[in-house]
Amino acid sequence: MHPLRKLREFGNPTPAQVRELLAENIVFNSPILVRPIEGREVIAAIFAQSSATRGSGTYTAEFKLDERTTFLRWVGTMDGHKSRAWRFHRDNEQGLIVERTIAPPAVSGSETVP
Repeated sequence: MHPLRKLREFGNPTPAQVRELLAENIVFNSPILVRPIEGREVIAAIFAQSSATRGSGTYTAEFKLDERTTFLRWVGTMDGHKSRAWRFHRDNEQGLIVERTIAPPAVSGSETVP
């Protein structure tokens, strides 16, 4: 289990707990952002806050794509709406996250979220 997933599944982590898993030069990409966010301090705060506010959900899949890249699939609800996302984490040689990208899966009009 990826360390960030483990931390998030055991409650709402603090920024200090998240910071321990992040490289100084981490980059965070999300489709709701106009540009990537960079830097351990700000991203630790964002990740800790999102754990507390994103609603209920669970990771339904985790795969190592290579020795440093992990794919996670998250399914849940946010503000009463079904939601899901793919998350990619790329770690450095020390096991710290250097990049995290969130992407919504392509959804057709008739597809439902389990």
